[in-house]
Amino acid sequence: MEMPITPSYAVPCHRAMAKLRRTAGLTQSEVAERLGVSSRTISAWERGETSPRVVQVLGYLEAVGSDFGELATVMQGERPLNASELTAGELREVVGAVKVAFTAQIVRQDRDLADLEARLGRILWEAEVPPS
Repeated sequence: MEMPITPSYAVPCHRAMAKLRRTAGLTQSEVAERLGVSSRTISAWERGETSPRVVQVLGYLEAVGSDFGELATVMQGERPLNASELTAGELREVVGAVKVAFTAQIVRQDRDLADLEARLGRILWEAEVPPS
């Protein structure tokens, strides 16, 4: 039996990020400009196609006027909290949960890529095309 990689959240991290941005009344382009990245990058993060590094998440949250506490709360499907209301231990717990969520997303993407490569290999083998 496979163990779950991450706790179950009501809202995936990438969707919670998009919700915080929309709540702040900002467009993807505005956030991208503040972070010095393309709007395509922000779009890919918010669709869960790519995962930002933790430092990029911090910048994103700052750009939308939010923090890890609010992100984690939105992921749990509750009213956003103010990080200043959290103890240091609770804040470390939230940061850890966000890291786990992003790691799990990356692992899923790696598995999807490995599955795609395996399928492509089978197609090439069946077609008797030597792999490059």
